Amino acid sequence: MKIKLFLTNKILIYLASRYVSYGVQFFVSLIIAAKMGPYFLGIYGFITLILNYCAVISFGIPASLNVLLVHHKAQENTCGNYIGNALLFYTIQSLLLFVLYLVLVISDIEIDNNYPIKEYYLLIAII
Repeated sequence: MKIKLFLTNKILIYLASRYVSYGVQFFVSLIIAAKMGPYFLGIYGFITLILNYCAVISFGIPASLNVLLVHHKAQENTCGNYIGNALLFYTIQSLLLFVLYLVLVISDIEIDNNYPIKEYYLLIAII
């Protein structure tokens, strides 16, 4: 009985799935590193670094939104306001990143001289 209760615990299932996905990501990164070679792995790492900076810029809005939606799931109007505010924030953030992309392309600024990152500015802006 306790084992069934333990295995059906939603929090435990969530944590287990999260750490399994971390393990899968680790092995995928090893495969990527082996297949790409040092030069392209450097480009991939630099682009990943830029994308992770963009994730940090989100100020934890996705995690906060999840918590708020769970706590106020009975109040549809409040949930709609939370979702609308999050979408507005991400729209403004996306526009700012697009303006940054335009500035980098128009002004011909290189972020890093070791790798041809300029070729990937548009892909970074889209992601």
